[in-house]
Amino acid sequence: MTNRRASVVDALHKKYGPVVRLSPNELSFACREAVRPIYGHQTTCIKAPVYEIFGRPSSFLMRDVREHRQRQRRIAHIFSVTSLRQMEPLVQSVIDRTVNTIEMRASNAVDTLHWCRMMALDVAGEVLMGRNFGAFDGEGQAPVFVKYLDNAALSYCLQAMAPGLFRLLGLLPLEKLQSFLASSRNVYAYGQNAFDEYIKLNGRTSARPTLLTKLIAGNPEKGIEPLSDEEITVEVSNLTFGAVDTTSITATYALYRLCCHPVWQTRLREEIRKSRPSRDDFSYTTLQNLPILNAVLVETMRLHPPLPNGLLRETTAPITTIAGLDLPAKVRTVTQVLRDGHVLTRYRRPLCPCRRGPRRETQPASPTRTRLTRAVGSTPTAPSIQAPRSRTT
Repeated sequence: MTNRRASVVDALHKKYGPVVRLSPNELSFACREAVRPIYGHQTTCIKAPVYEIFGRPSSFLMRDVREHRQRQRRIAHIFSVTSLRQMEPLVQSVIDRTVNTIEMRASNAVDTLHWCRMMALDVAGEVLMGRNFGAFDGEGQAPVFVKYLDNAALSYCLQAMAPGLFRLLGLLPLEKLQSFLASSRNVYAYGQNAFDEYIKLNGRTSARPTLLTKLIAGNPEKGIEPLSDEEITVEVSNLTFGAVDTTSITATYALYRLCCHPVWQTRLREEIRKSRPSRDDFSYTTLQNLPILNAVLVETMRLHPPLPNGLLRETTAPITTIAGLDLPAKVRTVTQVLRDGHVLTRYRRPLCPCRRGPRRETQPASPTRTRLTRAVGSTPTAPSIQAPRSRTT
């Protein structure tokens, strides 16, 4: 509730080592060897019971492995590279509005987090709901949907930690309190209204390039039927809920880090200019081969992971030896992304493909990212920043 869990757990790992017991039945790991047994394809772990609190069942929240696999099979086609590339004009139009808005305010201090959040919100709206949220139409004021998102996150946390109190508060005849408790319902109501309006305007066979269009159509090429209307509404609502803050926090911290390191800011500008894209041609195919840009993004997520608390899992069968421990069934486990990303000894020589020596299990980073890691990680004078709030499920 106070948004300090990640920093508190990080401090505990610094003091006590790679394994910390957070509660009688919950272990936190800050070691890379814990990732595969907890999150890998062959894992016997499932999502923890807390996922049942955070909204209606969808691919993101389903705990049952079989149900989740079936749902993923029915929606996987909308996340293919080909499908996502078709969304680029929608994304580009929102980015253009973001840049224009910030340029108009460039003579004064600009709240970067706010405008990055508005950008992420309108991208999610265009791509997932078939319409934007009007995030740039309010003279700097956030749409009411943002209030629903923020309050929904808090109400979910309250319901998870104090279910009795949550039910008791629901009996009090206070208008503002009831509005707060109803925020999660408002998120889904907005998604339902957006879906109904989309069907009314475009029908079920629209050629409009949105993920909502593809969800409605299903995947006839592989004989996969579409989800029901209610299931589609829940999916797009939950995806919007999960996408807005993670995207905006990453974008904000990337800009912040570039401000802290003007040398890399200059190098990034030169790289983009040399790639010679026009303002309307920042496509995936153009940007994916820019090493400095990709290094900046990866380093940002290393230093400021959008979900620093990790993703909570529960063992369904004993797991043999993680960091020297044997875990029985029904134990909640989580890996701390924040701690792992801040251990610089893991991101120097092992990440450089030009040198011999130990390497990570994943693909090694480029020399560009290795140099950037050293620059960012060894700059003690970089100003600190208060972490933006993120919803972690």
